[in-house]
Amino acid sequence: STIRWNGMPNETGTLEMIAMDGRIVYTTTIASLAGARSVQIASSELGAGVYTARLRSASGVSKTIQLVK
Repeated sequence: STIRWNGMPNETGTLEMIAMDGRIVYTTTIASLAGARSVQIASSELGAGVYTARLRSASGVSKTIQLVK
C-alpha cells in the first residue's frame, strides 16, 4: 500500500496506521514531510480492512488519510 500526501511542513514527523478499532498497527518516522511525498507499506504489515493514516509533524501539524485495503 502507498500513502501519498502534500502540503505538510518541512519537518521530521511520524506516520501511524490506525485500525478502525483504534489500535495503532504500524508506525514509522519520516525525515521530511514537505512536498509531494509518499511512503510504501508492505502488504504483510496490514490485513484487509479500513485504516486511517495519521501524519504528524514535529510541531504538531497533522493530516489524516483514509485507506481501504
